[in-house]
Amino acid sequence: MFEHFSEQSMKVMALADREAAAFKHDRVGTGEILLGLLVWAETSESAEKFLRNFSAFNLTAAKVRAEVKRITGSGAGERASYSFTPGAEVLLLLAYEEALHLCTRPGTEKVEPEHLLLALLRQDEGVACRILERLGLDDFTQLRSAVLSSLGVNQEELIEIRFEKARRHGMKMQSVTSDQTELGGSV
Repeated sequence: MFEHFSEQSMKVMALADREAAAFKHDRVGTGEILLGLLVWAETSESAEKFLRNFSAFNLTAAKVRAEVKRITGSGAGERASYSFTPGAEVLLLLAYEEALHLCTRPGTEKVEPEHLLLALLRQDEGVACRILERLGLDDFTQLRSAVLSSLGVNQEELIEIRFEKARRHGMKMQSVTSDQTELGGSV
């Protein structure tokens, strides 16, 4: 899975893993990934535009860290690096899906930190969602729009990109079924 992650996203995941270790959690959860995103955004020179997404909603690493601790407490300390909660595993898959959907050129489908955040915002439950809600962000669509805008994608373009990908996928499927029919196979 991580072969599809950019260098910046790998830094985010390393920070999330470090935060989970600091909390003595046995696995990285969505709260730690949100925290990793914020720590990366606050400490990386290349993340200025990304940080504005959080700043506009008054979200900071310190606030999120306090909420992760309040909600999850401290763990027992036994853990393996890069072990994930089920919610975090879903988040990683959704991030890759976001990268695929927003990719405009085949072969450039790297998961960026923005894709991690977009995936997090697609989830309806989990520690990260509870944290965002507790910190006053109860409508994720505003933050999602801000992230898409920072990527240079507006909602109409997003629909167009997804439609084009679906059309291409449909053409591939149609070609496969035609080939099978010509060879006497069933579909």
